[in-house]
Amino acid sequence: MTLVEYNIDPLYACSVFQSCEKVSIVAQASLQSSIAFLDFMGFNGKEQSHMIMGFNFSSDPNATMSTEVYPCNFKVPANGNFTGYTKVGNCSCASCDQACPAPPVDAFIGFFDGFNGVLVAIVYGGLIAFSVVFQVIKRKLQGKP
Repeated sequence: MTLVEYNIDPLYACSVFQSCEKVSIVAQASLQSSIAFLDFMGFNGKEQSHMIMGFNFSSDPNATMSTEVYPCNFKVPANGNFTGYTKVGNCSCASCDQACPAPPVDAFIGFFDGFNGVLVAIVYGGLIAFSVVFQVIKRKLQGKP
């Protein structure tokens, strides 16, 4: 095995990870950071390329790998040609949260939401009736009219 090391800009690595974090192989591996993602991809490529790729973070623009990263919700042209590749498709909602339409949610919460008016009225009515009966009995036992 040959070890190949790349210097990579941390912001670039973060962008690449965020665009791939919901892809099934990445999600199944429970990768939580960009360096873990890059190490995972570099190590798992050894079966095909017979080399292990390592990644080091560096902010030196002359010594780092950094190109433009497109967000996963970027719309590919209808002909599928994109930056020299053909038959490229858009990301699906399953692998890109940003490609998912926002769910229709009514965020309004009314004052009486979650309030069972009949049950509360019965309880308050029972408490008032109990209080009245209790006070009447108490006054009768004390001999007051």
